[in-house]
Amino acid sequence: MIRYPAFARFVPSCVQVQDTCHMGLCLAGWLLINICCTEAIWLALFIVLGEFTLTGTLLHLDNFASRYLAAEAAHQAHLRDQFWIASAVLFLGLAVLRAGSLPRWHSERAQTPSKESSHG
Repeated sequence: MIRYPAFARFVPSCVQVQDTCHMGLCLAGWLLINICCTEAIWLALFIVLGEFTLTGTLLHLDNFASRYLAAEAAHQAHLRDQFWIASAVLFLGLAVLRAGSLPRWHSERAQTPSKESSHG
C-alpha cells in the first residue's frame, strides 16, 4: 500500500470529526429552539389579542388571514415583508438572550485540558 504523508495532515482525526459533529448538532438544536420560540411569541401575541380565549384567538387569526388574502398583491408583499422583518428582529433578540447557552468549544479546550485518559 502506498502512503502519502503529505496528505496525512489534511485528514481530520476521529476526535476532530466527533467535535465537529457535536458542534453542528448543538448549533442545529440551538437554532431550532430559537425558531420555535419565535413562533411561540407570534402565537402568544394572537392569544393576548384574543383575550386569552380560543374563540378570540381564532377570530383574530381569521381576520388577519382574510385581510391578507383580500389585499392587492403589492399590499400582500408589504405585509409579508413586515412579517419577516419582525420575525427576524424577534429571532435576533432571542439569539442575543440565548447566546450564553451556546457551548464554547475552543476556549474550553485551550484553557482546561481533559482529565480523561486517551484510551477512553
